[in-house]
Amino acid sequence: MDTTHQRFQLRACRKFALEQNQRLFNQARALNARAYELLESPQLDSETFEQYRGLRRKAEAKYREAIEHLCLVNRDFAEPRSEASPQEPRPVLHRTGR
Repeated sequence: MDTTHQRFQLRACRKFALEQNQRLFNQARALNARAYELLESPQLDSETFEQYRGLRRKAEAKYREAIEHLCLVNRDFAEPRSEASPQEPRPVLHRTGR
């Protein structure tokens, strides 16, 4: 059975991992923004377009890294469910009573 200290450590690790994950997403967004800024250049040429493509590739790789990281965080640092109140799936549609 988990102790309070273990649950606290798990939550602290999860919080830290999620903060790191947010940084990865922010880096990806920044690369993406820099890439799109290049497209708005008045002197768009083939070299600038290749720079754009390079930044987009880096952004996509960073997004993939962030998504993979998030999957690992959710797997390895899952929020513990309380045994007293198991979560039931929410219904998608509610009955109207008609």
